[in-house]
Amino acid sequence: CLCRRTRVFSPCLCVSVVIGLSCGSKPTDPRTVIPADSLVYLESSDVGRVLDAITSNPIFQQLAKTKPDTSALNGIRLSVAVTGFQTSEEAEGESGSVLDFRPRYVAVAETNAWNYQALSFAENKLGEFVNDVYGGEVELVTIDKHGGSYFTWTAKDGRKAFALVRGSLVLFGNDESAIDNCVNVMNGGAENI
Repeated sequence: CLCRRTRVFSPCLCVSVVIGLSCGSKPTDPRTVIPADSLVYLESSDVGRVLDAITSNPIFQQLAKTKPDTSALNGIRLSVAVTGFQTSEEAEGESGSVLDFRPRYVAVAETNAWNYQALSFAENKLGEFVNDVYGGEVELVTIDKHGGSYFTWTAKDGRKAFALVRGSLVLFGNDESAIDNCVNVMNGGAENI
């Protein structure tokens, strides 16, 4: 009987909807995580589209060996902030010295994914990126910190990269204090940009 099926189906549908809604995390606007005292700020509402436009440019295609697949980044909202600079000076004989000027940055991405997918993205895609940039053999340590999973990649030469995954949000940077400052903003301890 149709009436009996409807009575069984309706509660099952309601339970499925409630479970589906309760398991997902509410998307976070990445700019609400960036500290107000950031020096430089950039954002994109769809990183995949931006990178696809860049990699589709004929000049990029002439210079690049291959065109990367940016489809995994479609729909990801991203905010990037430069939070400071690290400088060092290296003497170069009697003629002078070389100034090494490196930005400290943090990138905040709303992946619109389940937490396990965001974790996989951080561990695999970001890990692969860090490994390539740092020349291979990068060591990864993952701990629970700041209410999420905290990743630290260390290169053989001591350079480090950091990431924090909370829900569907991924914070990534080359400076641990920049991520700490974002967490402080998330927890209401400082103003956002």
